[in-house]
Amino acid sequence: MTRSASLASGLVAVGLLVSCGGDSDGSGGGKTISIGQLPGEAAKAQCELYEKCLGELYSVFNAGEDCVTVTTERVKNGEIGQLQAAVDSGKAKYDGELAARCIDDIRNRSCDQLSNRLSANCDQAAEGSTPSGGDCSYDVECKGAAFCKFDASCPGKCTERQPAGGGCEKSDHCQDGLVCGDSQACVKPKLTGEACGGGVEPDCGPLLLCVGDDAGSSKTGTCKAFSEVFGGQAGAECEYATGALCTPGLTCVYDALPPAKGKCAAPVASGAACKRLSIPGSCPAAEYCDGPATSLDGTCKALPGPGEKCVKVLDDDKCAAYARCQGGTCVALQANGGPCTSAGVCYSETCAKGSCKVNACQ
Repeated sequence: MTRSASLASGLVAVGLLVSCGGDSDGSGGGKTISIGQLPGEAAKAQCELYEKCLGELYSVFNAGEDCVTVTTERVKNGEIGQLQAAVDSGKAKYDGELAARCIDDIRNRSCDQLSNRLSANCDQAAEGSTPSGGDCSYDVECKGAAFCKFDASCPGKCTERQPAGGGCEKSDHCQDGLVCGDSQACVKPKLTGEACGGGVEPDCGPLLLCVGDDAGSSKTGTCKAFSEVFGGQAGAECEYATGALCTPGLTCVYDALPPAKGKCAAPVASGAACKRLSIPGSCPAAEYCDGPATSLDGTCKALPGPGEKCVKVLDDDKCAAYARCQGGTCVALQANGGPCTSAGVCYSETCAKGSCKVNACQ
């Protein structure tokens, strides 16, 4: 079972403002947000929206990390972090009043609008000056509804948003109604009841989960609403493979390997005995169930921090909050310029030539 595309993005607000629209100077006299304030304000608005839409389910996906803290760093180390330099060089204009309206628009969005393109206020808050086809280093430098596309060489070229099947790195590179799929191509997200995932079909739309897919065997799953997946009450049977999990605050605990079913139960305390096959994990957020690979029984222990060996939790390599597994060792999340050998340790989610960057051409 995989997350919807909007959740798989890690609740990231990178690209909240794209180069597009008019060149207002912000003289309307309303509330304004400076470029320096923008990452924090954008992160708070985006996290409030996800908490509103996910409710208690939010804790299932945040891995013990504070959404505002992580999202602020992702925004600062992404395209928005380059906005001041683009303005200083004359490659973009910024309107702080429209940016403030944009933040309000994000905060006030309805949950069924999570995958929609952002408002006109957001589009017009930053305007690039480079026309389509011109050289660019960042999206914020491009004029109109264009983004900076990188092919085999640098610099990139300002390129119009892509139709279905067009190449992309993020969903804002795609035309309205499309998202950037796992194959780095623009696709239309799947709806409730439609086939999804498995490395064959696009993933699901917002607030939907792809249940039962398996990329290894190219088996597709089915898009289901969160409320349908996370509904089991204490003591009820639950099953990961079919997407029949437990209501938030409970975990699906297996006493035997599948095809046996689990039962919905309360999480255990720090340091307590636990079951290694529990979904989500039955230990507190900062811990995992440690035990022999030949047994389902274990004890809750602290997740490893930076410099320590990663641990296996089900099929995933895990580390403490704000750290990621790289080459078998836990590494603290890195800002731009920090060392890396894999993209996952970078706030920007781009690792090039041994360091974290906004993009490979930086």
